[in-house]
Amino acid sequence: MSFPIECIDPILPKAQGLQVQRDPLSLSYQVYHAIMTEFDGQKPELAMIANQLGVSSRSLRRHLQSEGARFSSIMQQVMVDLSKKKLADSDSIQCVAYDMGFSEPSAFSRAFRRWTQQTPKEYRMKMQSQ
Repeated sequence: MSFPIECIDPILPKAQGLQVQRDPLSLSYQVYHAIMTEFDGQKPELAMIANQLGVSSRSLRRHLQSEGARFSSIMQQVMVDLSKKKLADSDSIQCVAYDMGFSEPSAFSRAFRRWTQQTPKEYRMKMQSQ
């Protein structure tokens, strides 16, 4: 499954200091898409993504840092983008929670609120009114 980089929320990176580059040649862009491709309800490990990109884990961290990015920040952005897409596609909040690897819908709701400053239900209602 691959999504265009435009699905990165333009507000969230600024609000949380996330630095996913939109340049297709940037490593953070490549990491973002590699995580999107590998995400299957479990977060792919840094070592797996580094291996897929043909670099060591340490090199991946170092190169991301030189771009002002962190693997964990990119992972969080992927989680936000996938959650928003699934909520917009009318999946139930419970299904989205389990698809995203959360053990309980309440844990997903807390995380979603932390990421976006709104609950999944508020986000869905906002999307439906547009």
